[in-house]
Amino acid sequence: MSEGPSVEPQALVPPELADRMDYLFCKVAETLKRRADESFVEVGLRSNQHTLLRVLRAAGPLSQQDIALRLSVDPSTVLDQVDQLEARGLLTRTRNPADRRAYLVRLSDEGRRQLDVGDERADSMQADLFAALAPGDAARLHQLLKKLAAGLRPE
Repeated sequence: MSEGPSVEPQALVPPELADRMDYLFCKVAETLKRRADESFVEVGLRSNQHTLLRVLRAAGPLSQQDIALRLSVDPSTVLDQVDQLEARGLLTRTRNPADRRAYLVRLSDEGRRQLDVGDERADSMQADLFAALAPGDAARLHQLLKKLAAGLRPE
């Protein structure tokens, strides 16, 4: 039996870690990732696949290499995701006319429909997760996260 104050099982942040920004950030990120994946189950997507589709909608068509660079992930990860999403008809892959060695990846009409449903689920999940913040606080957090993310460098 352990000594010291007990922590209720539903407590997500133990009091002794509440002053650790790194712990809090990781806990929120873990919860956000888990809830995002849960919200996409009905659509049949994982959060990383939803993210890839969003990049294609905003900037596509793109080469698999460009997708990997934009997402800061290994190209093999993109290849696996593209294979899965193409098999489901959510995107298409064609030879790049400017470079026959490369492929261009495009969002399909079905991919757009699934992405729209996924976006609705993501918006709902995000609103629920950040409901504890006043609108001004949520906007400020968003700005701070953008600033922090802008300073990140590939490892």
